[in-house]
Amino acid sequence: MHTYFSLRYGTLSPEQLVIAAQERGVRSMALTDRNGTSALYSFGKHCLAAGIQPVAGVDIQEGDERRYILLAQNALGLAEINRFRTRQAETQTPFPEKAPPLRHVWVIYPWQKQACCSEANEWIGVRATERSFLYQATRPERLVALQPVIYLDTHGLMLHRILRAIDHNTLLDHLPPIDDAAYFPTPQELENEFCEWPELLQRSQTLLDTCTWDMDWNTPVTKNKRRIS
Repeated sequence: MHTYFSLRYGTLSPEQLVIAAQERGVRSMALTDRNGTSALYSFGKHCLAAGIQPVAGVDIQEGDERRYILLAQNALGLAEINRFRTRQAETQTPFPEKAPPLRHVWVIYPWQKQACCSEANEWIGVRATERSFLYQATRPERLVALQPVIYLDTHGLMLHRILRAIDHNTLLDHLPPIDDAAYFPTPQELENEFCEWPELLQRSQTLLDTCTWDMDWNTPVTKNKRRIS
């Protein structure tokens, strides 16, 4: 799930994302903004108010390429994610092809990078548009269903295209291929998409269910701009 905290990429506010999830009957979801975790607090508060289990994560991308998705299993995992992201920002080095050792984090590689999946905490994400490849899977026990959400409708898709054009400093006609299947399906629609592979959805739900996110949600929000002069 992406919000507009995925700069020049996402189209939704944390509140809009949670409202859309509530309307679709979603009971748990992970926020995985692009290379950042700035929206997590707002996302978590809105989720809890809506009765949805929030999961903290990040979508690690290098340029237009998705490297892997990181999901924090607990507060220690979120700290590991933030240290990793901070270290990369400080050194200004590309994100590695393979995720570093993270003891309290689930790692999900896209189907195209399944060769990187080798550790007990690592999985291979399969999108509905990639189901035709499943018969070629050599490690079916490591497959999970993956459904990124960037926008809600065709207007959101157009906004996403415009944001990507801005990021690339190019015209829409010259824009590299973008993700045009990142809508927000209902749980039933996902079940229909993976009807021949229900175990992928079951594993995805199990991963989400194992993630906990405990923090003081009653502390007033203090944003950096109020603290830094």
